[in-house]
Amino acid sequence: MNTQKTQFWLGLIGLGLIALHLTLTWRLTQQTDQMMLNVLFWGAIVFLLWQRRKDLNLTSDWISSLVATVLMGLVLTKSVSLFWFESTYVRLFPGVAALSLGLLASGPRLKQYWREGLIVLTLMVPSGTAAQIIEPWLGSSIQTILAQSTTFFLHYVGVDVIRQGTAVLMDDRAVTVEYGCTGVPIFILLIQLSVLLILLFPTSIYQQGYIFLLAGGITFLLSSVRISIMLLVVSQPDRFEFWHGPQGAQIFSTLGIILFALCSQMLIAPAEEVS
Repeated sequence: MNTQKTQFWLGLIGLGLIALHLTLTWRLTQQTDQMMLNVLFWGAIVFLLWQRRKDLNLTSDWISSLVATVLMGLVLTKSVSLFWFESTYVRLFPGVAALSLGLLASGPRLKQYWREGLIVLTLMVPSGTAAQIIEPWLGSSIQTILAQSTTFFLHYVGVDVIRQGTAVLMDDRAVTVEYGCTGVPIFILLIQLSVLLILLFPTSIYQQGYIFLLAGGITFLLSSVRISIMLLVVSQPDRFEFWHGPQGAQIFSTLGIILFALCSQMLIAPAEEVS
């Protein structure tokens, strides 16, 4: 089989695996932010592979092909019989799919895909687990800082509030900044995007630092706005539940992705384009 035919069939298999992963992601999580993240990461991987398609070594051996076939068979079989509560499988899917496709394409010569491999590993990071790891170390500090930033934000827009620890009070209403409302999942999501940008585009060490600072700044801004909204509607249970629940969290995480993309585009743009 010539190189062009090999690239065609490998590309077709790869696109099929990507489509399956996106379908499973939406079916099991129905999270817009996670869906957008998956699309961006898979798009970046396809872009990198397409750029280097003429330089890739696409010769495999029968053992690697056999292992790849078995892995793909397991992935497809499990995907058909997947239950709604097995969302963890969606996180593992990219790693297994990428490994099987790499073995099928190049056998044990997987080193040439190190950049794509790092992108896949970053995509597989479970935000919930990462947030739980952070909580014992920095949870209380983040809650206090966010209560301070929310108080400052409301003062800035002309709302008279006071802060008591991690609680923000206004007249006869108050909200307590719990760890779940601190926006840590948004921060982890933006950190994943930061790693993607650094792997995808040439950046200096200063630009990389600014990108990570940007992720933190956007997280605190959006989290402060969200808590401010919850304080204003705390006496209206339906509205409060909307902004406090997963729907409100989805809106702000999607806004975080959009803001981060716009700001980082200006940050990593060549100097001659910015000037």
